Amino acid sequence: MKDNINSVGAMNKARELVGFFSNSSQAEAILLSKQAEGKAVKCIQDVYTHWWSTYSMCSRLLWLRHYFSIMEIEGSLTCNLDEAQWRVIGDTCKVLEPFMSAQKLLEGENYVTISFIPVLICTIRNGLQAVLDDPSTSNQIKT
Repeated sequence: MKDNINSVGAMNKARELVGFFSNSSQAEAILLSKQAEGKAVKCIQDVYTHWWSTYSMCSRLLWLRHYFSIMEIEGSLTCNLDEAQWRVIGDTCKVLEPFMSAQKLLEGENYVTISFIPVLICTIRNGLQAVLDDPSTSNQIKT
């Protein structure tokens, strides 16, 4: 995601946004208070040693995007992403989702996972093709 001027620094900015809430209990409390009771969720930190943590972080950020906008309007958030960076987060999520699903299936302990390899390859290819066929996918991803 570094070959496009709009994507440079987007993931770093997303990690900075998550870090803002991880390092500030007050900001996290405000974020949780904006959400419906019982369904409040926190940001998820991207961890290099967890296979699909980047997907989890991006997916959760997209889920919380509306609340970030509210906090920004109210003045309690100063490090929100701009529109181009949100597009990068969305594109990253789309591309990583098929791989995350495959990895989850391969982590099974109650069944033989090697037999799933042909199905997983097909699933990943179909998932990536769906991303290419989606009209909302950016040209950067299609390229």
